Amino acid sequence: MALTNRFTANLIPQLDDCTVLWKPPFPLGTQMPYIDVERDIGSFVKALIDAPAPTQVLALSKWATPREWLALWSQVTGFASRIAQADAEEFKGNDSTGFMRSVFETGQFVSEFGFTGSDERILMPGDVSATLI
Repeated sequence: MALTNRFTANLIPQLDDCTVLWKPPFPLGTQMPYIDVERDIGSFVKALIDAPAPTQVLALSKWATPREWLALWSQVTGFASRIAQADAEEFKGNDSTGFMRSVFETGQFVSEFGFTGSDERILMPGDVSATLI
C-alpha cells in the first residue's frame, strides 16, 4: 500500500519498508486538540449560535499527544508508523514554496503560545455552560 495523497506524503513520508515516519513540527509531548467530528461538532456549533457574540471556543473532544494521534491514524489507515522529533533543518530542505517552513513555524508557535495563541478570551469546552453544550 502506498500513500497517494500528496499533502500527506510530504508531511508523513513512507519508508522503504512501507512504514510511515511522522516528524511533527513541535515537541512530541505537545497536547494537540482532537475532535470527534460525528459526535461533537453539532454541540459546539449550537453553543456558538446560542452564545453572545463574539464568543470563541477551542472545540475539542480531548487532548492527544502526537504519539496518540499517530496510533489512531495508523489504526484508521492501516499503515504502520513511527514517530521521531523533527528539527528546523529538516523543514528547510527541498521547500521551494515555503510550505514546510510555514508548517514548522506554526508548530513552534503552538509550542510557545498554545493552540489559542495565549488568548484568554478563547474558551475551552469546560468553560462553556453545560446548558450550551
